[in-house]
Amino acid sequence: MKKLLKTLAVVVLCSAFTSAIAAEPIKPATFKVGTYAIKDTEKIKVLLEKSLGSKLSLSLKDESSQVLYSEVIGKNKKKYNLNLDLADLKPGKYTLIVSNGPEKFTKSLEIIGLAAEVKTSNRLFAML
Repeated sequence: MKKLLKTLAVVVLCSAFTSAIAAEPIKPATFKVGTYAIKDTEKIKVLLEKSLGSKLSLSLKDESSQVLYSEVIGKNKKKYNLNLDLADLKPGKYTLIVSNGPEKFTKSLEIIGLAAEVKTSNRLFAML
């Protein structure tokens, strides 16, 4: 009976562990992306690092997949920094997409609307 309980406990722990692993987003192997909210502003900083000789495309899309911002980072740049200003965007959900073709990184953004907590801005946004 003890052996059966130990075996059952191991199976449950292994299935919980594999479920947790499957839920994590897959990170691209050939480039790195960092996104950070800039304090007291309606801007986000996007940091990209890639190998020389490969291109990256960066775009910001709204809920209807309309491209609001698009840029291609050339083959000769290894690191790239961008400050995206979200001040002109309406409340809603947006997606930041960085891709080199076969690999894709996505980050969800949500502009919530009016917020009293933000000192220099009248809106609040969240990076999900």
